Amino acid sequence: MAEVIGGVNAVASLLETSPQLVLRLVVLSKGQNARVAQLLTSAKKLGLSVQHVDSKQIDKMAGQITHQGILAEVKQLPALSERDLDDAIARTEEGGWLVLDGVTDPHNLGACMRSAAAFGINGVIVPKDASASINATVMKSSAGTALNTPFYRVTNLARAVSSLQKAGFWVYGADGGENSQSLAETTFDSRWVLIMGSEGKGMRQKTRDYCDYVVSIPMAANVESLNVSVACGILLHAAFQSASS
Repeated sequence: MAEVIGGVNAVASLLETSPQLVLRLVVLSKGQNARVAQLLTSAKKLGLSVQHVDSKQIDKMAGQITHQGILAEVKQLPALSERDLDDAIARTEEGGWLVLDGVTDPHNLGACMRSAAAFGINGVIVPKDASASINATVMKSSAGTALNTPFYRVTNLARAVSSLQKAGFWVYGADGGENSQSLAETTFDSRWVLIMGSEGKGMRQKTRDYCDYVVSIPMAANVESLNVSVACGILLHAAFQSASS
């Protein structure tokens, strides 16, 4: 089944990282800007099919997607399996992993994927159930970077975290509860895992049980919590800086 991805940045990232997924590009036949013209040049070099349409047609194909005059029809976007994850853990010596325990909003997933790409995360791990998938909304929210980081869907999230622990990675869970320690007082190991909970309920208890540290972000007294994708970006930045120093 094909997905439609729109927008200059998302399509540019797709052509750069995963052109094999592209079935065809759809572009406005008139009024192309310079960046779209550059993408058409890249598509030609890659041997990709391009369809020129009028504004009415591209608007219809895009639906609710902001297309900026260009769309890409792509094959089903990939998710890696638990076996792939086991292989990746075995060959990964350092760096970070991001675990999203029930993030269901594709906009939040896309924003988290963008932060993961920015800080060189080894991979993003989500449960098969109760999680958003990589789709057009995720690609748009990630500014096209969602395919830059390996994305794993696993049946048993706790088992995946346990596998990382056994391989020598320290697990840090994000939670604002009373038993958490402040991010300002936290030093991340060079081999680390960050777990972010769901938008409404946070980490599940069975996932929290695997945490070596539970970390909270210091905030003003009149602010109760942050959006999961905002908190994810803050924590990934802190982990990246700490582990790199």
